[in-house]
Amino acid sequence: MGKGEKVVVAILCLIVGFTFGWWIGYGHGHSQGVQEGQAIGYQQGLAACQVAAPAVSPVSLKIVQSGGDEFNLSAYISPTGNATNTTISLAITIENIDNEDAKIKITLVNPKTGEEGLPAELKNRYFNVFYGFGTYKIYLYNNGYKESKDIVVPANSVVTLNIGVELEDAPDNTFVDGQTYTMKVFIVQPEAGNYTEALTYTVLT
Repeated sequence: MGKGEKVVVAILCLIVGFTFGWWIGYGHGHSQGVQEGQAIGYQQGLAACQVAAPAVSPVSLKIVQSGGDEFNLSAYISPTGNATNTTISLAITIENIDNEDAKIKITLVNPKTGEEGLPAELKNRYFNVFYGFGTYKIYLYNNGYKESKDIVVPANSVVTLNIGVELEDAPDNTFVDGQTYTMKVFIVQPEAGNYTEALTYTVLT
């Protein structure tokens, strides 16, 4: 649904709410007061309209992990589990093939299911996950999950950004050497009922 259609639905909801409110208030005005009846009717009418309102369809996006899907950190983690500071970034491209702008969020937690994309073994103060543009970083995990920011992908355009991981200098027994983990990054459209697409990455330690 386009922005203009959303405005029309909102206006219709108000009209239905007020009309239903007047009708209920008029019908019950002698027994419980016109104003009280109108208030009840308005609330019921508006609620009914909201339930009947059509769901907002997600904007059509084509998302490609153009930089690959593997973070190989094995050269920076020793057999004793300590780590040496490093950063690896992989590009993704998001193509909006629709005729309206898309507002998205990038997150490590699926808002619809609560699924966490970061394995428990990587949740520590020495492992960070971010997305960004060039050298600009917005952290998704940095000693805990972080709130995502809105990104607008204009209609009929392509946006390229990076998904990255950071290792900080870490002591022995922080990581387990020679392991393979699966990490998921979620692309969410909040205005379309949190419609979510998942990107899957492999993390090697």
